[in-house]
Amino acid sequence: MVNTMHSLLNILFASLLTAGLAACSVSARPNSLEIQRLIVVNESARALDEVKIYVAKIREFVSCGYILANSECSIGFPLREYQGNRFDVSWIDNGRAKWVKDIRLSEEENLMSAEPVNAVIT
Repeated sequence: MVNTMHSLLNILFASLLTAGLAACSVSARPNSLEIQRLIVVNESARALDEVKIYVAKIREFVSCGYILANSECSIGFPLREYQGNRFDVSWIDNGRAKWVKDIRLSEEENLMSAEPVNAVIT
C-alpha cells in the first residue's frame, strides 16, 4: 500500500482536469497555473484517515479527515496560483502514519492552463 501510494503521489498534479468558471471572469497571469480544487482519490482497498497536504514554505495545509476505500475527497478553496513550492503528503493507513515529503512538479511548464484547474491526487 505504501509503495503504491508513494508512486501515485509522485505523479501529483500529473492528472489535471481542466475546469472553467463559466460565471466568473478570472485574470490569471500568462503562463500561470491556478488551482481551484484539490481532489484526493483513494484507490486502495482500505480507508485512509487524516490525509493532509502541507506546503511548508507558506505554512498552509488542506486535509481530508477520512476517505473511504475506492472513493474521493474534494477540497475547494479560493483560487490559488501554483508557485512551484514543494509539499508533503501524510495520511494514516490501518493505524500507521505514512508520508511522502518534498514533492514538486517536474514538468510544471507543460501544465499551464488558461482556465483554473482541479488538481487530482490518486
